[in-house]
This record gives sequence, C-alpha cells and structure tokens, in this order.
Amino acid sequence: MGGGQSLNFGLGNPDVFAFVGAFSAAPNTDVSSFSLDDEAVRPSVIWLCCGESDDLLFVSQNVDAHLTAAGVPHTFHTMSGGHDFTVWRFGFTEFVKLIF
Repeated sequence: MGGGQSLNFGLGNPDVFAFVGAFSAAPNTDVSSFSLDDEAVRPSVIWLCCGESDDLLFVSQNVDAHLTAAGVPHTFHTMSGGHDFTVWRFGFTEFVKLIF
C-alpha cells in the first residue's frame, strides 16, 4: 500500500513534500484528500508508474485522470508487467533521475 500512501501523504501535504512518486498505487489512494489548489506549494515532481497487467492499474489511471482534470502537472507512465519489482525498480529509477 506504499504507492497509495505516498500519494495520500505527499499530495495531502504539498507544503511538506517537494517530490511525490507512486509505483502501483493501491485502492487506499484517496484523491479527495489531495490539497493541490495552491500552485505555489505543489510538489514540483509528481510521478506515477504502474504495470499494464497490474490488477490495480485502475487506481493509477484514476489518479492520472484526477490530476489531469485539475490541471496539475505530473507524469503517468505504464509499462509491461504486473504488480512486481520489475515495474517498481524502473519507476524508482526514473523518479530518482527527476529529483536529483
């Protein structure tokens, strides 16, 4: 449930977190808790990644749709794979490249 919690905590407290990355977010993701109205305190990087065979892909798709509708800049990347380390390793590697 780490991806969902990363989004809940990171986007629910944008004044605390400059970067938010979620890999295969879980159904505990609550877009209603996101506080992204103030552009001055939005995280500068919001990264979503999920495997195309992941049964939880719909969660990342819902977050992507929510952020897109709200006009919040972010990256949503899908790739072959499921809910597994291959996807998470790629997601983490790409996320780290953006923040360092």
